[in-house]
Amino acid sequence: MALESDTPRIEAPDFGGVCDRSTGAGCTLVPPTDDGQPAAFYPFFSITSPFHPGGCQWFIGNDVPGQTASDFGKVS
Repeated sequence: MALESDTPRIEAPDFGGVCDRSTGAGCTLVPPTDDGQPAAFYPFFSITSPFHPGGCQWFIGNDVPGQTASDFGKVS
């Protein structure tokens, strides 16, 4: 499984950003808002334990207390 964000594309110069998709310069982990500030919330994927009843399940949005087994580093 691979997780990939489209933030380099939406931060590219032709969309008004400063992200150089070849070098990574000017790119951010959390996309900026219209005011140029980092978004207060940016969803990420996480999973439950493989031993969770019904098998492993994917979550998107945030850690789920008592159920999240791995959040893959959140937005990093």
